[in-house]
This record gives sequence, C-alpha cells and structure tokens, in this order.
Amino acid sequence: CMENVFVMSEVNPNNYRNLKFNPFDPIQQLFARTELIEDESLRNEIFRQRIEFCLEYLQKTGRIPVLRDHTHTDFLGIGLDELKIKTSLLDALEGSFETVSVLTVRHPVDTYLSIEKNGWLGPIKSFDEFCLRMIFLIKSYSNVVCFKYEDFCKKPEDTVYQICNNLELQFSEKFLIEFHKIKLTGDS
Repeated sequence: CMENVFVMSEVNPNNYRNLKFNPFDPIQQLFARTELIEDESLRNEIFRQRIEFCLEYLQKTGRIPVLRDHTHTDFLGIGLDELKIKTSLLDALEGSFETVSVLTVRHPVDTYLSIEKNGWLGPIKSFDEFCLRMIFLIKSYSNVVCFKYEDFCKKPEDTVYQICNNLELQFSEKFLIEFHKIKLTGDS
C-alpha cells in the first residue's frame, strides 16, 4: 500500500518441502521427482534467477520490489537438529542483489497460540522449544533493525513510517485506507 511498491510475500529459497501440483512450473516437477532438490547451490541459483526475472519485470513496470521472507521455513518448519543461525533469503541473494532488511516479530506467547490454533506447530513439541527456535531467529537477524507487532498495533503510522524509512521506501499516509485491499499470505 506504499506507492509503487510490490510485496512478494513469504518467499524463501528453502521452502520446497511441500511442493504442490503446479502445471505451470516444470522446475517444480524436477524438485519433486529428482535429486535436484538436494543441491542447495543449484536451488539457490534457480531461486536467484526467478527473483531476477521478477525484479526486471517490476522495474519495467515502475514498481519497487519488497521480498517478505518466510522465516518460518528456517526456524519453525524443521527438526530441532537442523536449527542453525542463518538468513536463507539474504544468503541466497548475497552477491547478486543489493538488499536492505528489517525484522518484524510478535510476542512469543501470541505467536505460539496463533500457530497452535492454525495447526501449524509441525515439529514443535512445546512452548519452550518454540522459544528456543525464536532465539535462533533473533540471533540470525541480530544485525537488522527489529520492529514489534505490538508497536504496530498501538501506533501503526509511526511503526510503518519507521519501517519505510529503514527500507528506504517512500511512506504514504494513505496506507491505513489502502491496506485492506491488498491480499497477502501470512496474515494469521
């Protein structure tokens, strides 16, 4: 809802585990039925190529891209033994694209209750384990400015202004009027 900004919501180069039927995408069929999916380097290259195509298209149409990382892929959707400090999206784009990042977080209790209610706990066995996973997330993004969902709820204009400022985007005071018109994933 910021002027000329296009948000690609919940992207992550490691979110390939739940491949669904998609006749448009032959690469997805390769991921589903060959060892290609195991090659992280090649997977990241395919991901970068797709991002590059999107960025070129958006630039031609006068829009500014914003990639909204699906961090749940890296911290909530995997086994505890796979947890590590990482920023998959930023790592995949490093060296190919200039990036500016912010992190938004919600209070752990509210987040946990929300993912529990939606049936998204996956491999998470307890609230304590969930908190451990959130610590990995926070440590992974320790060099990025962090914004709290609760601050956004109390002062949406101030918080969004600060986010735009950090992302070097032009802030629009009309965002509260326009926001409900935009369909994004991850609005749970």
